[in-house]
Amino acid sequence: MGAASLALVWVLTGPVAAEERCPAMVGASPALGEIDAEERIAFLQRSLLHDARQARIWAGSWGGVYTGLLAWNGARLGLATTRDDQIDATVATAATSLGLIALVAMPLKVMRDQRRFDALLAARHIAGEPCALLAEGERLLLRGARSEVFGKSNVVHAGNFVFNVGLGLLLGAGFGHWTQGTIVSLVGMAVGELQTFTQPTDVVRTLARYRDGDLHEQQERRSWSWTIAPMVAPGHAGLQLSGAF
Repeated sequence: MGAASLALVWVLTGPVAAEERCPAMVGASPALGEIDAEERIAFLQRSLLHDARQARIWAGSWGGVYTGLLAWNGARLGLATTRDDQIDATVATAATSLGLIALVAMPLKVMRDQRRFDALLAARHIAGEPCALLAEGERLLLRGARSEVFGKSNVVHAGNFVFNVGLGLLLGAGFGHWTQGTIVSLVGMAVGELQTFTQPTDVVRTLARYRDGDLHEQQERRSWSWTIAPMVAPGHAGLQLSGAF
């Protein structure tokens, strides 16, 4: 009886996995380094998944917008009966194509990096110790935040302005279509600014929370969604923006 009791006590009080501490990332609160590495990894995985989902919604919505506008302008070009109409439709189609190409060629980093981090965690028996995985997750978090900051930077605003003014000058100075050139410039700038305005910045907020050591679930975290789509009606076309809070 005594031996059986001793064996039971040994099972219940067997060794417990020790928490592992990893250095806090540069610029972070010292409190971050006191949090278990596994908890930090879980936070990064969970947050990157959420932030990547928001980025994909934004990219998919704008991909739909540019695809719709490309189809609209392509139809205009196909139905054009005069040289002036062909010129206007060709410039509009080219501009829309460049917008779609830029969206696909320069995606927000978090969309790919989230999948990369998940793949590393799935193969962690090969990847190495928790601190190495954590360092990689922090690197991806930083890269995602920088990508979002750049997407709203003055460089992007200036590029949008210069590109659309250039289209207007091409139509105006190049072909004498000053009225159409002005319309194309103003509409193009409005669309570009709306795209920049709606770009998510979830990774930036996640980085700030992580650096502060705030890794708790935010039950009250607000969620919202929006959609933007081309709107075509007899005699005019435009964009329709709707959101849910």
